[in-house]
Amino acid sequence: MEANTHIQVEQVAEDGGGKQSLTIPSHAVLSGDLLRKVLSVEEADHNYFPLSLVAKEWHSIRAGGVGGGTVTEEAQCAALEGSTEAENPRLAAGSKTTSVRLICVPGNLRGWAQHNGCSLTSICTASAGRGDSDFLRAHAGSVSVDESVCWTAALGEHMDVLRVICIKNELPGSLVLSCPGWKLLQDASVREALVDRSDDQQGGRTVLLSALRADAVMTAPGASRAVVAAMERHPADAEIQQEAMKCIALAISSQTQGLNTVAQAALVTAGAPDVVVAGLCAHPGDADVQSNGLGAAAYLAQGCAAAQAALVAAGAPVVVEAGLRTHQGNVRVQRNGLQAVSNLAQDCAAARAALLTAGVLDAVELARWAHPRDRDIQRAGLYAFANLARGLAPGLAAVITASVPGLMEAGMSHWMS
Repeated sequence: MEANTHIQVEQVAEDGGGKQSLTIPSHAVLSGDLLRKVLSVEEADHNYFPLSLVAKEWHSIRAGGVGGGTVTEEAQCAALEGSTEAENPRLAAGSKTTSVRLICVPGNLRGWAQHNGCSLTSICTASAGRGDSDFLRAHAGSVSVDESVCWTAALGEHMDVLRVICIKNELPGSLVLSCPGWKLLQDASVREALVDRSDDQQGGRTVLLSALRADAVMTAPGASRAVVAAMERHPADAEIQQEAMKCIALAISSQTQGLNTVAQAALVTAGAPDVVVAGLCAHPGDADVQSNGLGAAAYLAQGCAAAQAALVAAGAPVVVEAGLRTHQGNVRVQRNGLQAVSNLAQDCAAARAALLTAGVLDAVELARWAHPRDRDIQRAGLYAFANLARGLAPGLAAVITASVPGLMEAGMSHWMS
């Protein structure tokens, strides 16, 4: 691609108004991280990204004319010079109201990226996320790829990409895998699926499930978005749903470091709240889906206002109440459901109101009466009551009139015995 070629983008306000044409100058520096985001989605000619992300990734942005006027590149850069939202309030405001649509084709974007110094390894990783085995095959023998390419392809069920990368001597000039001990290749079912080309749909499912169950999968770049995409591709597959939900919860939780807020933010941005609620709605009678989904919702909501808002908007309060009510005898569902209630209600008035409207107070009370000697349920129930009542007069009145003080006393007596 010629050096003076511009990639056209369109700035679009979330409310549908204020459309403005923008261009990304060819001399701007494109990072491999944003390139992976662009190339890992199916519709590469309609990719939406927050304006703040684009401003951070590129050193310069030139605004096109609006109503006959033109904003100079210097003025635009000055307005977006802060590298973080905290440093630049104007950037923070823009990130909440606008998005950018890249209008380009993947091949042109790859050429432009290579011309501007993006590594071929990063481009191969991005291509693996799109299932572009032809691009990878074209560079066989000239680039070394790491495990992140394998994880990206596995989560996307891109069997041909995995064959190009992992199967030695089957294809002329296979890519060099810098980590030949990739964990999934130790799984006999994965190896069989790669060799057997008769049913790549079933083989892709096998590889996907194996990847979701692997401890290291969420450390790969773009894994959050890939897991969410897998849930969107398989809404009716209860096994994939519950394994992906478990994967989301484990990515945020950490036995040694506490809450992983970086993973939490990435999953929220990728749309995890929506797909978790959708999965819970689609499989109301499956205890494993309900347990893992409620656990994922609890971790997503913990101390994260954006996740709380997204979960409420997706209908989580009704779904949480339904899960608690439907699976009263399942200890895991009750524990995770009560934790989801507590974390949703904490410091979020909208969530508290929606939970109370959904009737979750009765579900919390029933859970604690049904499992009086389970300390985790009793503790989670107490926190749920406290957070439901916090700062909300109707909630406090409802707690008092529901004879909760006696229930708390009963729970504490079992706790202390």
